[in-house]
Amino acid sequence: MAITISGAGITSAQIQADGIDGSKIADDVINSEHLVADSIDAEHLNANSVNTDAIIDAAVRTAHIQADNIVGSLIADNAIGAEHIADNAVGLAALASGTDGNIISYDASGNPVAIATGSDGQVLTSTGAGSPPAFETLSAGPTHTSAGSAPGSPAIGDFWHDTTNEKLYIRTNDGTSNIWMQI
Repeated sequence: MAITISGAGITSAQIQADGIDGSKIADDVINSEHLVADSIDAEHLNANSVNTDAIIDAAVRTAHIQADNIVGSLIADNAIGAEHIADNAVGLAALASGTDGNIISYDASGNPVAIATGSDGQVLTSTGAGSPPAFETLSAGPTHTSAGSAPGSPAIGDFWHDTTNEKLYIRTNDGTSNIWMQI
């Protein structure tokens, strides 16, 4: 038996508490046009009743997300790329732990690498294009000798201050042999 309601219809004051539930409403009869703003809150939603299929593009913005509601376990792997991170947004505290003295550099593919800590007295040197720098011991540099006669077993680049004649020489190769050249 159908009931026809005329005039002002039925007001909410005439409906018993919990008098209407989902079993008394036909499918697809109530849509968003029939809902008062803010009439549905999280308390009235069944668990898992809203999924990504039910959310229109750009409907959820940061203003709709409560503080600390998005944690790492809720973010898919590779979902956040460099284009999603603001400049200077990652501070030292967010970096992975490392070894004291290591330096961050990049390999030939542009990937970050840790340069192992050197030993006391070593210096950071270039190992050439496409290769990260390395801590290395400097080779012995030229020697400087002040004496009245040339030192024995000199190396190319060594200096000799001839104290007899007050002249300075450098050991070089003239294309034929190693010589002391006055500078």
